[in-house]
Amino acid sequence: METLNIFAVVKNLFQLNNFTGKAYFQFLKGKFCVCPWLDTQEENFKIEVKQYICDQNAHKYKVICSYASHKFTQLRNQLRKMVFHSTMDIRGLSLEGLCNYLYRPFTPPGESPVDQKRMRLTVAIRAFLFSKKLEECSKFWVEFKDFYDAIGRDERPNIWELLQEKEERRIRRYREEQDREK
Repeated sequence: METLNIFAVVKNLFQLNNFTGKAYFQFLKGKFCVCPWLDTQEENFKIEVKQYICDQNAHKYKVICSYASHKFTQLRNQLRKMVFHSTMDIRGLSLEGLCNYLYRPFTPPGESPVDQKRMRLTVAIRAFLFSKKLEECSKFWVEFKDFYDAIGRDERPNIWELLQEKEERRIRRYREEQDREK
């Protein structure tokens, strides 16, 4: 409800074309599912935002970008809470199950929460969590971005497949340990 009220104010102030807060928020959630860091300089983002602006007013663009940045921060916090403060045992979830769990709340209606880009992000999150021994760190998103960027700089063409295989082995070992304890 808060989202739509803020958008009503923005729409009234700036007389934006075809502006519905819900549609824009769904767009932001879709972007978040692929990359949890907002890039307001990305061409697709600029095109989407400019659809809502009647003219090429830089101030209007900054306000919409500022709102998007604020929402991304909220979405990151929500995702972090899902990882660290849930009763769900994410260590035992398959990668597909974890991807579904993490991104279902953020996936636009009609889209599957499991796709290649989200799976890559899921693999990176799981690998990062394992490197931190599944403990919450104070600068989770800063450290995770560094970790994610390091993966991107890795020159091996099959880095994502290697990471996925490694995480699948960790999941199997964890499940086997859980079965032995029962």
